[in-house]
Parts: sequence; C-alpha cells; structure tokens
Amino acid sequence: MTDAWARTIDEWAPDSHTIYFSSDRTGKSSIYRQETHQGVAEQVVAGDEDDYAPHLSADRNFLFYTSAARGTPPGQLRLMKMPLDGGTPSVLAVGGYQYQCASPPSKVCIASQPKGDQLLFYALDPNRGPGAVPLDSSGSVFDWSLSPNGQQIALIDHKDQERVQLLLLGHHTTRTLDLGKWSHLSAQLQSVSWLPNGQGLYLTVFLPSGTTLLSVRLDGNASVLFQSHNWLCCPVESPNGKLLGYSLTEIRRDLALIDNL
Repeated sequence: MTDAWARTIDEWAPDSHTIYFSSDRTGKSSIYRQETHQGVAEQVVAGDEDDYAPHLSADRNFLFYTSAARGTPPGQLRLMKMPLDGGTPSVLAVGGYQYQCASPPSKVCIASQPKGDQLLFYALDPNRGPGAVPLDSSGSVFDWSLSPNGQQIALIDHKDQERVQLLLLGHHTTRTLDLGKWSHLSAQLQSVSWLPNGQGLYLTVFLPSGTTLLSVRLDGNASVLFQSHNWLCCPVESPNGKLLGYSLTEIRRDLALIDNL
C-alpha cells in the first residue's frame, strides 16, 4: 500500500488483512482502517481535532487513540477509547501518554508517561484508564515496544541510541541486548517492535548511508532484511507472520531553472 500522506502503520487487525493508521490527507490527522488488498481507506474516527496513534485493546474490542486540537501541550492530550463495534468515544485519561497492548491470550495493556528524566509505565485498564501507581520506570526513552506476552518492554534509550534494553516488567530489572557490530558503527536505532512470536525484535537503524531494517533474535544475532537510502521506520508484523508493514519516506529533489535574473 502506498500513501503519500500516511505516517505509520500503527496496528494490524487480528485477521492479518487490515491495518489501522493515521493520515493528514484531509488537512488534519485522522484514523483510518484499510484492507491490504484494497486501495480505499475507511475513516474510523470522525471529528474536528487531530486523532492519531491507534492501538487495539488486548481483547481487541476497543480502539485506543490520542485526540487533541492542534498545538495542544503534551500534558493536555486526551487518551481515548472507542468500541470497535460502534459507539461513542470516551476519554480515558489526560496527559502525554503512549500505549500498547499485548497479544491474546494476554490481557496486558501498558501506558507510559514522562516525568522529569524518567519514563513511567502504568497498567492500562480499558475501563478505568492508566493505574495510579507505576509498574516500572526507565530513564529517558526514545522508543519502546511491549512484548506479545505482556511481560517485557524493549527500550531504546534517548541518550544511547546504539543499544536495546529489555525491561522485565514488575521486576525492575533490565538487560542489554548485544547487537554485535551494530553497537559499534555509530548507528542510531530509530524504532523497535517485537516479532509476533516474542522471540525477537525488528529494529530500524539509521546510518549516514541510509536506513537498515534488522531482525534481531533475543541472543543478539541480527539479520539485515532491507536497506534503503530513504528514511524507513516503524515495522509492524501481521499476527499471522506473513506480512510486514513499515513506513518509507522517499526524498525527491527537483531542479528548477530561472531565466532573466
């Protein structure tokens, strides 16, 4: 699927044939659903504000997303939920939350919120919102991803984008994933996401020559899947493991000639 406006593929539906994404094709950010073999996307959330970052709840009955007027401070962004079978969206929490849910049969959903130089992780209940007490915390985080079983979070540290940390939720313990040569090339990790089987990660790595997409086992063994001179981001594998969605931003340069200067 090619879309000149789409930002990222945020979520796959359980059928592995439908994706959820946000796009500003109408002048504001809206959330869409589209089957991979169809050329037309269906707008899922209607409204006058910017809506983005759609993620399905663990039971796949609700859609979480962020909503706000353009220019709203991060602390005033609204975390929303909407029943997938129809119904009125409701506000779960106000604040600069990011959120993800594990895969069935796990029922775990996690929301994160920055506080000072820390990122706090909370259990996210689809009816009551984020919990009052953090489950865990980490230092400044550039990107994170919840494992399919809901037990670990893979982290890219904002201050050290050459390594991945694995945080065991609720145990306050982390370990560094050794990426071999990729930890010694002055490469900047841009995004992290789990394989559906939980046995590894997808990483995008930025180098001066372009972006590399890696598949990394939990023992650190990395394989190159794709390389591009353009900016590649945010791979998300379908639940059945047969498709991989990602964003590719193409950089185009035009040459113009001006006469009679």
